[in-house]
Amino acid sequence: MPTVSVIIPSYNHERFIRECIQSALDQTYQDFEIIITDDGSTDHSVKVIKSFNDSRIKLFKFQKNQGACVAANNCILHSKGKYIAMLSSDDVWYSQKLSVQVKYLNEHPEVAAVFGKVEWIDESGNLITDGKFPYRDTFNVTNRTRFEWLRYFFEQGNCLCHPCSLVRRECYSEVGMLNPALAGLPDFDLWIRICLKYEIKVLDQKLIRFRRIAEGINASGDNIKNRIRNRYEHRQILNHYLKIKEPDELLLIFPYAVRYGKAEADLIHYFLGRIAIDSGWDLKMLWGLDVIYNVIQDERLSKILNEKYKFSYLDFINLVSECDIHRISLLAQATEWEQQPSTPAGQYHKITSSKAWRTARIHLLPPGSLRLRLARKMRPILLFPFSLWQKQLRNQEARLVRTSGLFDSDWYLAHNPDVAQAGVNPLIHYIQHGGFEGRDPSSSFSSAWYLEAYEDVKIASINPLVHFLKFGRLEKRKPLPTKEIKQFLTDDVETR
Repeated sequence: MPTVSVIIPSYNHERFIRECIQSALDQTYQDFEIIITDDGSTDHSVKVIKSFNDSRIKLFKFQKNQGACVAANNCILHSKGKYIAMLSSDDVWYSQKLSVQVKYLNEHPEVAAVFGKVEWIDESGNLITDGKFPYRDTFNVTNRTRFEWLRYFFEQGNCLCHPCSLVRRECYSEVGMLNPALAGLPDFDLWIRICLKYEIKVLDQKLIRFRRIAEGINASGDNIKNRIRNRYEHRQILNHYLKIKEPDELLLIFPYAVRYGKAEADLIHYFLGRIAIDSGWDLKMLWGLDVIYNVIQDERLSKILNEKYKFSYLDFINLVSECDIHRISLLAQATEWEQQPSTPAGQYHKITSSKAWRTARIHLLPPGSLRLRLARKMRPILLFPFSLWQKQLRNQEARLVRTSGLFDSDWYLAHNPDVAQAGVNPLIHYIQHGGFEGRDPSSSFSSAWYLEAYEDVKIASINPLVHFLKFGRLEKRKPLPTKEIKQFLTDDVETR
């Protein structure tokens, strides 16, 4: 019985499958078997696989393509190893990968799965060293407890590399195998299910070269079809959090859930819904609204919410209207801009003379303003109230941006790897720093363009998205250049 089963689902990777298999055979740890399932390849992948003469390699062939998860599950079903190591047919392991991970799992029986750090390569096998490559450090994260991982997965998304994993066989018996209904995020789905029961570990060592194929044509590639599908899959995967049964477990995962009151077992779903809505990510906001909607269909629970948490049916109705998850207001305003064009000079005069603008200048003063100078001089009297005012203002701005549908945490982290690497809250970073630096909160709003187009906003040192949400929309200001607005209107909402 081999200690490790290397499973390789293969599909039309004739160019890469030889290097992939060879990287497994070249491991310093040799107690393994290799189970390959070809998922109906139409190129010469099978011929390349059969060219290897090693009794540890077992090949299964599908006549028709059935999907990567079906192929991977077939490998698992025919495997015998104590540990399961996934290897995508276009990726390459470093020679010490299995040795390091087997040693760790042998010494840490409480850990269910172990991962490592990743280096990206292009189609030719060259390391991608471009500092602007947005996914360079996506998988290079620090280790966490399982509760911290569950919070990270909920707030940020996936950050673990499936072909860099080594998983105990019993995990698949306990939590199930890969979901064949998922194509883009089946590994993300698996990590959440595992972390609901077990601890995992990320080692601080590079163990794999992960291949990026041009134009994102591989299963995990960044293209429109994958984005559409991934958004749907992500929303379905969130349902695993509904398995949380104990308030203590909820608070270990989401310590800030106390802001909604004292958690009760029967109302955990309500708390999860509120957390999702406050994330500011449209698909999670929609999921959160659905979860709370299902809770208040129970008259008993609805009564408890009303009496203990002061959350009524009317509060829910108002909450729904605040969450512009389909960007209706933005689309409506963009249509108005197209129908009623105006010159930049006319817009500037109208804006700077408006009551909303005067209010903005009074209440959103920059750090070097008279308000702050007075606070410093009259520190015993004014500094404490001023700090409370600043904190209240930041909280208001955070909620405004969160519920606008124009801030996407995952998008922001993917396009700002320095923020992801620093581990700071992306929403807070954007409000306090990113907006002023011209960083975009999502593909639906351009901070740099907004500051360039409206000099008055830049001079006043107001976060561009906050200004747009508070004043710009009423004053018919644009979130994007006209050409991009037209493209925004024609694109499918789900592609964003």
